[in-house]
Amino acid sequence: MRADGSASVRSIGSVESVSFAATISPPMRASFLFRLLFILYCVEAGTFLLLAPWSPVWDRTLAQIPLEMLRAAGLHPMVRAAISGFGIVHLVWGAHDLDELIFRRKLRAPDV
Repeated sequence: MRADGSASVRSIGSVESVSFAATISPPMRASFLFRLLFILYCVEAGTFLLLAPWSPVWDRTLAQIPLEMLRAAGLHPMVRAAISGFGIVHLVWGAHDLDELIFRRKLRAPDV
């Protein structure tokens, strides 16, 4: 396949041979890798942000904060829920990108 998208065709006797260059350019492979790493980040950060505010480690860590007002805010259920909501946003974003990476890529793949 040439840079303009056309394939080169050669005649070998009575059989025509179609030669295709690499179908995925190096920038596309790097883009795939970065997208995969972003999906892994979203899943990891989303899981942490969803579960951490409700763990005993969160309570012990915030108990060490010397400012009473900041400690009370960090232990308030609404703040914990907001942090967990931010984790859900990360998980949904990662699931959306994973869906696009798997299913929509198949729709854009050329017929070879």
